[in-house]
Amino acid sequence: MTVPFITFWLSGEDDVDLDVALHSQQDPRDERYVRIGVAFAGAHVMEESTEEAQYRLGTVFDTLKRLLVVCQATWGELYWEHAGVAYAPWVTFGRPPEPPTWERPMLPGPARKLIQQAVPGGGQVYLLDPVPIARLREEWEFVSLVE
Repeated sequence: MTVPFITFWLSGEDDVDLDVALHSQQDPRDERYVRIGVAFAGAHVMEESTEEAQYRLGTVFDTLKRLLVVCQATWGELYWEHAGVAYAPWVTFGRPPEPPTWERPMLPGPARKLIQQAVPGGGQVYLLDPVPIARLREEWEFVSLVE
């Protein structure tokens, strides 16, 4: 099967690249659906100022909410993957986040507040705020996307 590869970007000086892959799949109940995979490289925020990194992650978050509505997605998550570890999500779409596990740990940091937002079409987005930002030397910084 050929999978289309789509890249979204913002026009202007502050480009934020999102690589989107669409996968047609079939679940065990023989229902077909489309899985959307979105990749955002941490390098886009690692060396930016806190304010710029916060702006870029906010832009990614807003873009994904729009993509959720356009594609009528029922579930999704946004998480950091680093050094072979897929960390617990900091945003989920369609259902609340599950508790962190050994396989998908929560990044250590400040206490997070679960914020629920409605999106057009009746969907829900769940944000654990403040959100982590990847930094150089395997460090993390946390910023709020709701301030």
